[in-house]
Amino acid sequence: MACWWIRSRRAEIIVRLTREQDLAMDGVRNVLPRIAGAGYRLALASSSAPENIAATLETLGVDRLFEVVQSGLSVGRGKPAPDIFLETARRLGVPPVRCLVAEDSRNGLLAAKATGMACVVIPCAATSGQDFTGADWRCSSLTDVLSILGA
Repeated sequence: MACWWIRSRRAEIIVRLTREQDLAMDGVRNVLPRIAGAGYRLALASSSAPENIAATLETLGVDRLFEVVQSGLSVGRGKPAPDIFLETARRLGVPPVRCLVAEDSRNGLLAAKATGMACVVIPCAATSGQDFTGADWRCSSLTDVLSILGA
């Protein structure tokens, strides 16, 4: 019972902080609409809790851009297991080999590559020292993804 309360409380705090602080990755607000506008379908596969994902997408104003939003809490195993990416591709109706994953962590990279998906890594401050060997691309910002896609 106490574990559920702690998770619930943590989620409430994260949602509140998300709404109060602008922690957006550089380019999110302008790059994602451009990618969607170029005809690419967007999905989000996050290890976060569904309420945290929803609060973040809503706060950033990009929630309507995503056809599929998948929380890792609703799949069997978390990253680096490929479950979340396989389920996201299944829900999109797209074969994994036709997907491009943008990741900021080694575990995310390993999960993407385990599915056969291409992966662009955009490290954040907390993950910049991780080993990203095996990534198809390494970028310094989300804006760089536009050139990869030709968008």
